[in-house]
Amino acid sequence: MSSIAAGAPDSAAKRRGNFLGLFAIMLWSVWAPLMVAGGAMPPFLFIATAFTSASVVMLSRRVILRRGFSDLWRIPLPTLALGFAGLWGSNVVFSVALRLGAEPVSATIVSHTWPIMMVAVILALRISRGTIWDLFALAFGFAGLVSVATSDGGFTFHIGLALALVSGFLWAFYSGARTKVPAGPPDALTAFAVTAAVASWIGHFVLGEPFAAVPHHVLIAVAVGVLPMGIANALWDISMRRGDPVTIAALSFLEPIAATAIILIMLAQWPNPGDVLGLALVLTGVALSTIGQRRRRDAAARPAVPLKPPVGPAPHMPETRPAPAVEPYREGPPGSG
Repeated sequence: MSSIAAGAPDSAAKRRGNFLGLFAIMLWSVWAPLMVAGGAMPPFLFIATAFTSASVVMLSRRVILRRGFSDLWRIPLPTLALGFAGLWGSNVVFSVALRLGAEPVSATIVSHTWPIMMVAVILALRISRGTIWDLFALAFGFAGLVSVATSDGGFTFHIGLALALVSGFLWAFYSGARTKVPAGPPDALTAFAVTAAVASWIGHFVLGEPFAAVPHHVLIAVAVGVLPMGIANALWDISMRRGDPVTIAALSFLEPIAATAIILIMLAQWPNPGDVLGLALVLTGVALSTIGQRRRRDAAARPAVPLKPPVGPAPHMPETRPAPAVEPYREGPPGSG
């Protein structure tokens, strides 16, 4: 009786953590639809407004938690450069892809191949050993790309789809290569967002983009910064500390499905068969990459196994087998900055 009572609060806290994780995932699912909805706004102006809003949310959180700002800019330059490239690059490139005429549903599916591309990054940088699951994940991801790019029986890879793929790769490279640079402060994404906001405003003025934006487009850009970039990031941080990572990882598969469904509703259209098959293949690839990731983590968590010493009178220290490298922590989707 006492053990059940003692465990109940922990179970309730874990459920609340899982709920916050689900809420963050749902907020992330509106990232691509909001990017599509703000398509009439000049790209750098849109991104600058979004990152400025995200920066306000993240800096306000620091104020509320009384963390101050003294440690925020003590981030090593390689870490800041990697975070900026991943966060700013993925958002800007996806925005440009939409403005070059990429079909929104197809572009969204292609950008969500980033967990599969992260496997390729991890293997290429020798951060961890590959598994058969990784090979299958890459194969399904590639098949999903081919399906999305195939229409009317012909293969046509639009420049916008290519940029959507680059957008996903930039986030995959950031997520996969983080173990190659110093960690920085716990909420280093705040510094990345502020830097991205400054760079976006500079890009806007250098390119001479017009301030041609109606009020509701500005509100959409602000919503991108406040919801998927700002609040979702804070909720995800809390959920990963209090919830069950396995459950939250399973729930994360809802994000690309929800994002695709919302865009279809917005555009009042039915999905074409190639997109449906492509999404199914990509989700399968993401699931397989998650299995491979879990296998590596389980192997790394196992203690080193002593080898049996040879028989004989001479003293012998048992050897140990080195544990494989630990898989890096998986980040959220591109809109999670």
